[in-house]
Amino acid sequence: NPRGQGILGFCFGEGFGDESTAVGWYSAAAAQNHARAQDKLGVCLQLGIGCEKDEESALHYFRLAAEQDHLAAMFHLANALEKGIGCEADPEDAIHWFEKAASAGCRISCDRLKRLLVRECLGHDSSGSIYLSGCYAAAA
Repeated sequence: NPRGQGILGFCFGEGFGDESTAVGWYSAAAAQNHARAQDKLGVCLQLGIGCEKDEESALHYFRLAAEQDHLAAMFHLANALEKGIGCEADPEDAIHWFEKAASAGCRISCDRLKRLLVRECLGHDSSGSIYLSGCYAAAA
């Protein structure tokens, strides 16, 4: 049961403090396409919590969960893409995922999207400022 495995992973990762056991449960649930477990496994892999650090694999799991509309995974994926964690920096793809997370109500994604659009897009056209006004109106 992937949901139960994900819950066990959370209990070990957050409650009992056995991070390597948590990674095992997250991995089992992630293999069964459990989005929250995929995101949690991605965080563990990115930071080396309970396992060896593997930023490329972290990116893979963030993407799997984000493609299932998992809000935290969308943010984690966008962050990695923006900063080039586990990949070459890809501002265009980062904008896509920050935008998707912001549209789903993630306020921090609105802030990060604003910063990224100002840096990458605003000098080229005005769509960034138009989008931002809608983003902040939706988040308010």
